[in-house]
Amino acid sequence: MAALSWQQYRQLVEHPDFLAFFQQATPIDLLEHSKIGSRPPRRTGKRTLGDLRAIPWVFSWAQSRFHLTGWYGVGTALKRLHDEDTNSYDLLREVANRWPLLRYALIQVETNLLSADPAVMQHYASMVSDAQVRSTMMNLMLEEHACGLEHIAALLGGSAEERRETQLYNRAMRGSGLKALHALQIEYLKRWREAGPGSEQGTGSGSGTGPGQGASQLPVLLLLVNAISGGLRNTG
Repeated sequence: MAALSWQQYRQLVEHPDFLAFFQQATPIDLLEHSKIGSRPPRRTGKRTLGDLRAIPWVFSWAQSRFHLTGWYGVGTALKRLHDEDTNSYDLLREVANRWPLLRYALIQVETNLLSADPAVMQHYASMVSDAQVRSTMMNLMLEEHACGLEHIAALLGGSAEERRETQLYNRAMRGSGLKALHALQIEYLKRWREAGPGSEQGTGSGSGTGPGQGASQLPVLLLLVNAISGGLRNTG
């Protein structure tokens, strides 16, 4: 199962459209201007996933409510086990509530799945300029998200709504405020990127707004990063 999950994850991040999606659908370019960690976000400054350090990588997915690094691939692995080895799947379900390590792992994955918000994810994905890239990547992620929730619920017994009442209540209480903050971040990200300097595109051409405009919006954007982190109560 670990091998299957890893394979599914690698297929996503090695997809030819993945990097373009990541750069536009998450605030990774903004986080590279924030003061997080003791080292620069990229090891050598190259625009590659391999050059990106772990903190901005995970943080960017949390800010855009994908929380991708905490669940992608698990659903596929569980589904494959269910479809191809029913006896092992049934055994896994039997021990899921008796084996503390397994239960802990499943709950942590489910927590990330519940923290992800498909509606907010799609709002961030709307910043991806290529409609085909946007559609392809979102379909993969939403399918995996639904698959993960379904099979973890089957293993732990009962839906998340029945078992995770406190977490879902807390999320609902912060939901409207967070959605407003996400909407503001997306609006300001679009303006900042159009201004040119400091964006992932890095063209500096923009639409005639001038280089100073992007710099003036940066403090607001960094404040929104802090506000969203506070609302989520974590950075990923």
